[in-house]
Amino acid sequence: TVNKTYVVTDAVALSKAKVKVNKVAWKDVENLSDDEFAEKVIKSIKINGDLELGTDYRVTNITNKDTVGNGCLTIEGIEDKYVGSKTIAYTITGTAMSKVKTTKFGKFAYTGDAIKLLDEGVSVYYGNEEEGLLAEGTQFDVEYVKNINKGTATMILRGRPEEGFTGVKKV
Repeated sequence: TVNKTYVVTDAVALSKAKVKVNKVAWKDVENLSDDEFAEKVIKSIKINGDLELGTDYRVTNITNKDTVGNGCLTIEGIEDKYVGSKTIAYTITGTAMSKVKTTKFGKFAYTGDAIKLLDEGVSVYYGNEEEGLLAEGTQFDVEYVKNINKGTATMILRGRPEEGFTGVKKV
């Protein structure tokens, strides 16, 4: 003879949850705790009404939380109301380099040497010039084209997604 024991529960599987996520900007989620991050990303989780973080589910296994792009997080049921888990995909958007500005600059005298605008006192910023200064090698990388001979040179600013900036701006 084989004895089998079954446990009957009223718990609902989280895999049945209907989830809506927000598209979030990197600047709005950088340096948040996992729970704060989940509250920004998850718009709603519903199974016969709204589920609440900390009461009905907890968040685990967050991927790609700290950079622009796609990631996933897992919600797991807590207590006896909800069981199992569900993986949720989300997108973190960055600030387009096209929105970045530089301080004004004029013409430069021909010297025969490469002219680099950032070495000549030109600054790169986002938003407010005084508070939004960006750093080369941190938020963006720079490349100079045709900046030795007489004529028009180009400075190319490439955003660094891991710091929340995407795309390219030519100055």
